[in-house]
Parts: sequence; structure tokens; C-alpha cells
Amino acid sequence: MRKLDRAYYEKVALDLLARDGIGVIWKLHLDAANAYRGGFLNGAKILLATADAAERLIRHTATSELVREGQIERRDREPGRL
Repeated sequence: MRKLDRAYYEKVALDLLARDGIGVIWKLHLDAANAYRGGFLNGAKILLATADAAERLIRHTATSELVREGQIERRDREPGRL
């Protein structure tokens, strides 16, 4: 995935999470499955990329909170990862 695409999906995912909460991830997966079954392969791909971005944002936020609270130590991250 290109850097620009990743940033776009993360922005969309952040907006959806802010508006609809964490349940939007499950909804994106369900909508992607329905799109795929309906033959809308590109639509399914977009929905899955957005769900993946939302999951990365949730994981990053949770890890940041645990580091801030001192419950886990900060570890080096791979380049390009949140």
C-alpha cells in the first residue's frame, strides 16, 4: 500500500471511529463481505483497507496508553509502523 493511500485510509478510519465508535470496524468487515459477494471487489478492498487502518489506530492508541501509564515499556518499532 502506498504511503498516500495509508494516510487516506487512516484519516477516514479516524473519522469513522470518532463518529461511530469501535463497532464500526465490525461493520466495515460485514460491508466488505457483502460487497465481495455482490461482485464489488474494489469496494470490498477499500472497506477492508479502512477496517485495517481503524484496527491499527486502535492498537496504536492502546499501546500508547499502556506506555504512558508505565504498564509496559516502549519498544523499538519497525520503520513505517505506528
